[in-house]
Amino acid sequence: MMKYIELHTEKGVLRGMVHRAAGKANPYPIVIVHGYFSANRVGPQRLFVEISNFLSSRGYNVYRFDLSGMGESDGDISNIKFGDHVDDVETIINYVRKQHHNKRVIVIAHCLGCNLTLARVLSNQDAFREVIFLAPFYSNDVIMNKLFDDDKLKELVNAKYTYRKGLYADYSFFAENTQQDFIASVNATPITINVILPEEDQYIPLECNKETFCRADRINLITLAGADHNFLQTHDEISSIILELLQDEKYTV
Repeated sequence: MMKYIELHTEKGVLRGMVHRAAGKANPYPIVIVHGYFSANRVGPQRLFVEISNFLSSRGYNVYRFDLSGMGESDGDISNIKFGDHVDDVETIINYVRKQHHNKRVIVIAHCLGCNLTLARVLSNQDAFREVIFLAPFYSNDVIMNKLFDDDKLKELVNAKYTYRKGLYADYSFFAENTQQDFIASVNATPITINVILPEEDQYIPLECNKETFCRADRINLITLAGADHNFLQTHDEISSIILELLQDEKYTV
C-alpha cells in the first residue's frame, strides 16, 4: 500500500511516498535518495517505484521523496546548492526515524544521491543501519567530458551553472564531488558501504571505477553485468541484489 506524504520544512514542502510493508514489517525502514538528473523520486523509468514495490512486498517500509526544487517538492532548482540537498536528506531521515521509534535507517542512493548520503553518514553514522550505493558519482576530467560538451563545461565552471538536456546543473554538485573527495569520504566512514556498479556505465567508465574503488576502504563491491548507469534494463536484477544484501547479516551494521 502506498501513501502520499508532505514533509513541511522551513524551506518549503518535500513531497514523497511511503510503500507500506506487506505483512509483518522489518523494524528498519528504507529511504531511497534519488540522483541529480533523475528529476524526481520515481527514478529512471520508474526504477525507484519498482524497487520500492519489490521491497515492500518483502516486508520493508520504503520511503522515497523528491528533493528540493525537483519533481513535486517546493523550491527553484536554480537556487538549490549541494548543501541544500544534504539538508533535505537529513530532514527526511530524521522524519522517517521518528515514524519508526527512532530506529536506524537503511539508505539506497543512486548517482549523486550517494554523495548526499555520504555527507550524512560522515556526520551521524549512528542513524544508519545499512547503506547501499547504486552507480555512485564522482567528478574527474573523463567523467565531466562525458556529461558535458566543451561549451557547456566552460559555462558550468565560469557561470557556475549550465543546462544538460534541458535540466539545470549547478556547479556545486560537481565541484564538491571530485574523485579525490569521494575516496577520502568513503575512507573516513566508520561503516561498510555496499556499492553496486553497472559494468556498462555510460558516464563513469569501468576503468575509472576500478581505479577509484581499489583505493577505497570498507567497501563491499558488486558489479552487475549488462547494466548501464540507470539500470534501465535490469530493474529485477538490482532489486534482487538489494534484497540479498539486506538479508545478509555479514553486511548489516
